[in-house]
Amino acid sequence: MEIARHTLRTFVLHVSIVKPLGESGKLQLTNDMTELELSLTSLLSEGVAQGNSKQKWKLDVLGLDYRALRALR
Repeated sequence: MEIARHTLRTFVLHVSIVKPLGESGKLQLTNDMTELELSLTSLLSEGVAQGNSKQKWKLDVLGLDYRALRALR
């Protein structure tokens, strides 16, 4: 979870200083955010295992860092 939090925090900090963005830049940024969310979801689900079944975690468990990403979107 710490790796996921750090990744989100760093991404949000770097994206927040990118200005000005045109329409194509905004679309690319939205695409990047979606891919980041999918990658982090995969990372979290691989990191947590219970017996033979894997527990699915939502990114909500990352707290403020995830909410910052959603607010930026």
